[in-house]
Amino acid sequence: MIVFTINFIATSANTEDPVIKVQSREENFMPEGKGADGSDLHLFCLLCDSYVNDKSKHCGSCNRCCHEFDHHCNWLNNCIGFSNYRHFYRLVWVYLIFVTYCVVVLVFGLIEGTIYSQN
Repeated sequence: MIVFTINFIATSANTEDPVIKVQSREENFMPEGKGADGSDLHLFCLLCDSYVNDKSKHCGSCNRCCHEFDHHCNWLNNCIGFSNYRHFYRLVWVYLIFVTYCVVVLVFGLIEGTIYSQN
């Protein structure tokens, strides 16, 4: 259940740059010099046709600018950025624990099987 919950949170997170949301609401938006995180808004994304934060990057797979872009995850079909970075790492750790558990059970079963087959 934990895997599904963390997976849903990481997948459904909106990783779009928050400055783009403001610009879509206001018609004649001119940057005042500071973004949501205090960074300068001197970068302009031609593909999004809007100003973006310094730490934003345009994702070719999602076709949007992601705030603090790390990578596009094909498994989640979403960008990994500021809004879902922690949930992505939680999901990776949960999968690692699950795989470790499966390996321990498999090794235990193989050991038990060889002991009982020898008797």
